Amino acid sequence: MWSGLLGAVSVVLAFAVTDVALAGKTTTADVPLYLLAGWRSLAVVALVVGGALALAWAFGCLRLRGDREIPRLYLIPAALALVLLTGLLASGGSLFVALSRSPWTSCSLR
Repeated sequence: MWSGLLGAVSVVLAFAVTDVALAGKTTTADVPLYLLAGWRSLAVVALVVGGALALAWAFGCLRLRGDREIPRLYLIPAALALVLLTGLLASGGSLFVALSRSPWTSCSLR
């Protein structure tokens, strides 16, 4: 339930930011800008909610394992960070640039 509410709020806020950027002078040609802003915010929220759920499941699985010791469990976050950093450095950091751009600058129809 909370993920749906969070997604709806993010889409509404993305529409509001797009409306402010267009200074209230919207036309029907601006519909793709609104759709792109909503889709981008929903994609980010879906990834964050999915990551939070995966983290909750991982902690639950670790709790259920009991007294059994898993060797070198501390290396998993380091390996994931290494994979993430390698991917970001190989792409030239374009993922952060793409996510930090405003939705109305990435899809300019004028």
